[in-house]
Parts: sequence; structure tokens; C-alpha cells
Amino acid sequence: MAVMVEAIRTFTLARERAGDTRGPWGWWADSRFTALVRALERTGAPLELARFCASCILVLATKETGWPVREWNFNPWNLRGQFGGYSAVRPDAGVDHPFRAYPDIDASAGDVIRVLSAGARYRHAWSDLVRGRSTMVEWYAAILEAGYGPPTQANIDEYSDLVGLVRQRYDAYLRGTIDVPGTHLEG
Repeated sequence: MAVMVEAIRTFTLARERAGDTRGPWGWWADSRFTALVRALERTGAPLELARFCASCILVLATKETGWPVREWNFNPWNLRGQFGGYSAVRPDAGVDHPFRAYPDIDASAGDVIRVLSAGARYRHAWSDLVRGRSTMVEWYAAILEAGYGPPTQANIDEYSDLVGLVRQRYDAYLRGTIDVPGTHLEG
């Protein structure tokens, strides 16, 4: 863990020297948010809906990775199994089952959207979310009930707290008053 924290510190210092002052969570969140919006737009989602759904999944990733200290192999959602025949056992997870390993964040974003929107377990919760029949927190509670993780009140409360933090950062993006470079497809 100390090696990973040191790597994040080193990367952050390099980014700051290059003029990027967003901090470690900022660059991590921005890159994941951008990848999610692009992947959602490729499914045909309008930009406003793509940004909203991306923020829901970004909160999930923030909770799963501990503000991204525990992200491995571009898998901030902690999806288990294989992707393209690749997986990895995470040394910090305390379990022997494999987690999906991705070549980049774009492949990861596309896969998590496929799992959450089309997978048999979660598609009803996703449908309610995109049709405005559930809030971000209700969606998270529904995917927990469907098997994403333990459906405890503590998990739901933590997600709810993180919603406020992520929405604070992305509120202007969700309203469409600020355009994040690279968050929509050209042409």
C-alpha cells in the first residue's frame, strides 16, 4: 500500500509541475467521468443523461476504490471475472477470486456500462435510473439488492455521502453550463 501511495504522490507532483492542480482525486475522477460519458454517448444516450449516469457510476467507483487508492488494472468498479480473457487477483482484496483486468479506462467504462445496463442482475435498476424513476441513492440500493455488494445501510449511507461530494464537483457539468473537454463525441 505504501508503494501505491508513493506512486500517486509522485504522479500528482508531476501533474502539478505541468500545471494541473486538480490533485490526485481530481485527475482520477475527471478521467473516469470523461471515459464514462464517452461510453454512454456511444450507446446513444443524450449528453445530459450520459453526464448524470456517469456521475452515478463515478460515485460507485469512488466508493469501491477508496478515492482511488485501491484501483487495479483500470477496474475502479471492482468487477469480478475476466475481460477479454484477462483477470488479476488483487493482493489487497483479501479474496482469491479474480477481478477483471482492462487494457485502458475506455474499455473498462464500456464494460461497466454494459454490465449495469444490460446484465440480467442490474438492468431493471438501470432502467429505473435512466427513466427518472429512481434517485442516485435508490439506484445504488437496488444494485446492492441485486448482488453488487452487501445491501447494508452503512453502504447506502456512504454512497449517499459521496453523492454530495461528487455532485459538488460535477454540478456545473450536469447542468451543462461547463463543458469538460473530451466528454462528448465530435461529429
